[in-house]
Amino acid sequence: MLYRFLHFLARIIMVVFFRWEVKGLNNVPKSGPLIIVSNHVSYADPVVVGAALNRPVHFMAKEELFHKPFLGWLIRKINAFPVKRGVADRGAIRQGIDLLNQGKVLGIFPEGGRREKVEDAKQGAAFLAYKTGAPILPIALTGTDKVLPKGAVLPRLARIRVNIGRPLALPNQEGLDRKQLISQFSERIMEEIIKLALEGKQS
Repeated sequence: MLYRFLHFLARIIMVVFFRWEVKGLNNVPKSGPLIIVSNHVSYADPVVVGAALNRPVHFMAKEELFHKPFLGWLIRKINAFPVKRGVADRGAIRQGIDLLNQGKVLGIFPEGGRREKVEDAKQGAAFLAYKTGAPILPIALTGTDKVLPKGAVLPRLARIRVNIGRPLALPNQEGLDRKQLISQFSERIMEEIIKLALEGKQS
């Protein structure tokens, strides 16, 4: 109930204050497991991605956020769960696999944290796709870095664009070991996000 209310509220705010534009919404599968991957330039990004999609998203979020009063409670209520950064967090990986096996949507920022430009990805999203067979849905955000830049307390008015790509399936595994497959798929994911980000800036 809380998720649906906040989802509705976030959409109104995006339309009224940030004149947001969402492209490619028809690329989102209506059912089945799905891994959302997006560039990450602002703390506003999870809200924007969650608001753009018609399906509830379960985000992996850095563990430190769950220790903050009220914020930790709130993000748990809206389906986020903690992941330890800098290590292979097996508990978070297991939780992600469980969610995908239940046919739910998992949200990951593959760069592992906020970046001013799209950089190399960590391989968690590709690994989860390998383990579960879930497709990857690449998304590029533009404008959120202006809405809530690093160090800002209050949001600023700026236009937000959400560019949703086509789902990516794990490529044919023949002739590749697991490590090579995951590495190459991670590179493909980031190439797609970079392409979508450039399209968003040019539109």
